[in-house]
Amino acid sequence: MRPHLRNSLILCVLTLIVYAQTCSFGFVTIDDPSWIVNNAFVNSGVNATNVRWAFSFNTVDALSNWMPLTFLSLMVDAQIFGMGGGGFHLTNVLLHCASVLFLYAALVQLTGATTKSAIVAALFAVHPLHVESVAWVTERKDVLSLCFGHAAIWAYALYATGAQKKYYLFSVALFLCSLLSKQTLVTLPFLLLLLDYWPLYRTSALANPLAAAADEGPARSVPWRRLIIEKIPFLILTVLFCGLALFSQTNPMEFSEQYSMPYQVLNAATSYTEYVGKTFWPAGLSVFYPHRTISPLAGSFASLFLLLACGLVFVCRRRKPYVFTGWFWFLGTLVPVIGLVQIGMQRMADRYTYLPLTGIFLLVVWLVDDLVRESTLRKLVLPMITALSILLLTLTAFRQTTLWGDNVALYSHGLAVTEENGRMHQMLAVALWERKDLQAALRHFEASARLLPHNHIVYEKWGSLLREMGQTDEAVQKLQRSIEINPRYAPAYFTLGRIWESRGDLDKARELYEATLQHDPGFDSAWYNLGLIDLKAGRQPAAITAFQRALAINPRHASAHNNLGVIYLYQQNFGQAKNHFEAALRIDPKLKQAKKGLEYMRSQSNGSR
Repeated sequence: MRPHLRNSLILCVLTLIVYAQTCSFGFVTIDDPSWIVNNAFVNSGVNATNVRWAFSFNTVDALSNWMPLTFLSLMVDAQIFGMGGGGFHLTNVLLHCASVLFLYAALVQLTGATTKSAIVAALFAVHPLHVESVAWVTERKDVLSLCFGHAAIWAYALYATGAQKKYYLFSVALFLCSLLSKQTLVTLPFLLLLLDYWPLYRTSALANPLAAAADEGPARSVPWRRLIIEKIPFLILTVLFCGLALFSQTNPMEFSEQYSMPYQVLNAATSYTEYVGKTFWPAGLSVFYPHRTISPLAGSFASLFLLLACGLVFVCRRRKPYVFTGWFWFLGTLVPVIGLVQIGMQRMADRYTYLPLTGIFLLVVWLVDDLVRESTLRKLVLPMITALSILLLTLTAFRQTTLWGDNVALYSHGLAVTEENGRMHQMLAVALWERKDLQAALRHFEASARLLPHNHIVYEKWGSLLREMGQTDEAVQKLQRSIEINPRYAPAYFTLGRIWESRGDLDKARELYEATLQHDPGFDSAWYNLGLIDLKAGRQPAAITAFQRALAINPRHASAHNNLGVIYLYQQNFGQAKNHFEAALRIDPKLKQAKKGLEYMRSQSNGSR
C-alpha cells in the first residue's frame, strides 16, 4: 500500500475511534438551543429566507456572531438529517477528519517528511484538548473554519513549492471561506510568514545554514518585500474580519469591564502556561474555566517562563528553525483568544487550542527526531514511544468525548475538576431541570448565585424554574434581582410578564412584554404573547400585527400561524385562514386546533354545495 494512502487511512481510523460515538449523541444545553434547536432559521433547513438570514447582520443581533458558512452548513444538516443530533455530530466528525487529512497533505508538501507529518496530524486528530471543538455541535464553526484553513495552508504550500499562481488564488479563496465560518484564523498571514522561514526557507537560502547541505529547502530565496506583498490580500481580509469580529462581539465583551488590564495580562500569561501544561498532560479538562485570583508570584513565573522560552527559541532559530516556527505558531495563533480582550465569561477554553497546538506538535516531533538522529533509539525505542503516546491520547480523548453524550455527566465532571465554578453550577442546574430533577436544580442555582452574585442570567433562570414550580412569589424576587443587575436583560422582563399574565393582570403583563421588546425587538415569544393578550381583549387588528411580527422573526412559530388562522376564520377570510392553518400543520402536524379549523372550512364548503 502506498505510504500516503496508508497514513491517511490510519489517520481516519484514529479519528473515528475517538469521535464515531458522537453520532449517537444529542445536543448540549450550552449554545446548542439558541444556535440550532430553537433557531427557526437553522432548524427549518435550506431556503431563500434562511440563506438571506445567514448572510445578514441579524445573526449579530441574535447570536453575536457573523458566520454565514457555519449557519449554512447547519441548515444543510437540518435539511438532510432532521433535528436529531446524530447527523450534526456526523458532519462535525467528517469535517475534523478532512481537516486532519488537509493538515497531513500540507505538512508533507511543506517539509517532504511523510512520517513526521503523519505523527503531527495524528496528534491533531486525537488530542483531548480538541474534543470540545469536535463533540460540541455549536463548535461547527471551529471544525469548518480550520478545515478551510488547513486547505488554505496546503494550497499555499503548493504555490510556494511549485510557483503556480492558481494555488495562490485558491489559498486566498479558502482563507476567505475560513473567515466566513469563524474569524479565529485572522492570524494566517503571519503564520504563512513563519512557514516561509521554515520549512519553506523562502526568506533566505542561508536562513538555516544546514538547509543547503541537507537539501531540505528550496535553494532560491525570496526578498522580504515580495513575501510581504504576497500577504497583502490575506492581510486585507484579516483587517476586515478583525473589525467585523469586534463589531459582532459587542455583547459578549460586556464582561471585559469586570477585569482590569493588569489582570488580563497576568491571565494571558498564566493561560499560555496552562495550555502548554495541558498539551503534555491533558487532565482536568472542563467545558468552562472560571476566572480566579492570580497571585503576582504566579503571574511573574508564567511571564518569566514565556520570556525564557521566547529567548531560547530566538537563540536556536538558525540551528533549529522548526523550534522558531512551531513556538510562534502556538504563541501567535492564540493571541486573538488569549484574553487580552475579554470575550465571554471564560478564563480560557479548550476549543481555543484547536489551531495553536499544531505548532507545539511540530516543534516536539521535529525536535525529538533531531535529538535522536544519530542514536539507535531512532529505529527501536522511538516508534514504540510514539505509538504509545498516540494510543494514550486516543484513549483519553475517547473518555473525554463520552462525557459530551450526557449533559449532567459533562457539567458534573467540570465541577469536579475546577474550583468555585459558578457558571458550571448554572449549567448543571439547567441540565437537571431538563431532566426534571427540580430540587437538585434549585440547589445548584443557589450555589451558582452564591459564587456569581452579580450574574443576571443565573437569577433569571432560577426565577424561571421557580415559576415553573408554581413558586411565583420567590420567582418574582429572583427575576427582579436579575433586572436590578442588568436592566437591559429582556428574558427577565418576559418571564415576569408570564407570571403577571398567569395572575390575570394583563395590563401589567403587556407592560412587561413591551419592556422585553424595547430591549430585544427580536424576541418572538414576547410578540406572540402580546398577540394573545390583544386577542383576549378582542383587539383583532393589533393581534394580527403582533402574530405577524412573531412570524417575521420566527417563520416556524406554529401557534402564531394557528392563531392567525383562527382570526381570519372568524373574519370569514377563508383563503388566509386556510394558508395559516396549513402552514401551522406543516410545522406541527399534531396541532389539533389547526386540524379542526381546516375540517370546519371543508364542512362549510361541502355544505354550501
